[in-house]
Amino acid sequence: MASITVIVTSHKTDEDALRYSLESLVEQTVEDFDVVLVDDGTTQGADKLFAQYCGEYDGFVSVFSEKPGTAASRNVGALKARGDFLLFLDGGDYIAPETVDKYRQTQEATKAELLVNRYYYSGEGEPGYDSWSEQLCVVPDVDKLDRALLNTSDLDGKLFSRKFFDLYGLRFPEQTVAYNAYLTMKCALSGAKTAGCAGAIYEKKSNPLFGEA
Repeated sequence: MASITVIVTSHKTDEDALRYSLESLVEQTVEDFDVVLVDDGTTQGADKLFAQYCGEYDGFVSVFSEKPGTAASRNVGALKARGDFLLFLDGGDYIAPETVDKYRQTQEATKAELLVNRYYYSGEGEPGYDSWSEQLCVVPDVDKLDRALLNTSDLDGKLFSRKFFDLYGLRFPEQTVAYNAYLTMKCALSGAKTAGCAGAIYEKKSNPLFGEA
C-alpha cells in the first residue's frame, strides 16, 4: 500500500488558519502517513505552532524554507518527504477526515500515479465545488489527455507520485500565475496513469488559479 506524505505550507497564513489545516490532518481516519510542515518565515508564530504539533504527534516534522513563497516551500517539502506519494496542503486549506485513506485505497486499486480529488473552494461567497473535479470523481480511470483533466490542471489537492520529483526532477515553478497548472500538466503529459478519487475532499480558501507562489 502506498505511503503518503502531506506537505503543509505556511506562506502568509495567520496562525488560526494554519491551525485549522493542521487539525484536519490530526482528524484523519488513519494514522500511517507522515507530515512535513514548511515554515518560510512569513507567518508569525508558525515556528512555535509547528514545534507544538511535531512534539505532540508522531510523523510530524518541520523544515524551514530559506526562500519565501508557496511554490518554493512545496519544493522544499518534496525534498524532505518520505512517502511514495505527496499531497500538498496550503495554510488555511482543509481535507476531509477520510481523504488520506480514500487516496490510499484508490491508488492501491488503480495503481494510478496522479489522483484527482473532489475539490471545493471558498472565499467571499458560499463554498462551491468545481464541476470538472466532480466529473472525475465518478470514473475510476481518466485518460491523461481527457478534457476534464485539462480543466482541473490548476487545482490543488491532487496526490502526486514522488517519482515526478525524484526521477523527472519536476518542481513547482516559483512564479505567481498558474504554478500548480504547470507541474500538474507536466505530470499528466509524462504518461502518468490518472484516476479520480471519490471521498478525497479538499477545500481551498483562496483563488485556485491565481494563488500567490
